[in-house]
Amino acid sequence: MKEQAREQWVMNLRRVWLILALGLFLGLAAYQLGLPGLHYDEAKEAGVNAMELLTGAPITAYRGAALRALGRDWPLMVQDYIGALNVYLALPFLALTGIGVPNLRMEALFLAVLALLSLERVVSEWWALQK
Repeated sequence: MKEQAREQWVMNLRRVWLILALGLFLGLAAYQLGLPGLHYDEAKEAGVNAMELLTGAPITAYRGAALRALGRDWPLMVQDYIGALNVYLALPFLALTGIGVPNLRMEALFLAVLALLSLERVVSEWWALQK
């Protein structure tokens, strides 16, 4: 029983550290999220096409690489060797929060949190196998 209580305490402590670490990360990463302004690659790789999709404006597809579906064009490429996945990942954030620089960068912040949580899970599993 004592060992079970100790394991529960360790698990709770790990959760507290994880929450604190993620909170610190979010606080530092989100601080002044809109500065220094939109860079060319951010605008080109996600912002412009996502804004066009949300506002219903005609799509400026790179070299005409677009797929026609549901009555509109959907970009396939944004630059040579760069697909439009970033455009589609940014759509929910811009749709929910409006079009703006910090709103566009929230996508990267969200993906970074997912990556950190995945890393924590993998390391925890690996650590458990080492015992």
